[in-house]
Amino acid sequence: MKVGVITFTDGRERAAKALEEQCRAFQQKVCDWLTSEGHEAVGSDATVWNCKSARDGANQLISASCHPVIFNFCSGMATCLRRL
Repeated sequence: MKVGVITFTDGRERAAKALEEQCRAFQQKVCDWLTSEGHEAVGSDATVWNCKSARDGANQLISASCHPVIFNFCSGMATCLRRL
């Protein structure tokens, strides 16, 4: 089964940029696990933080003919806590 994975941040561009590497790494871990379970995983190129990035990510996964899509939420809270 072809499974899409799309990653969301909290709606702030600065959070999306600050967390990009962390979000990508975790999305890749999800895709790797899906692949190990026998699925074809497709990770979205866009980290969603606004309507345009959501539309771009959704269109990519639709074009790839993904059936289910996993919504991966990446929070900036861990980054904030590290600064305390």
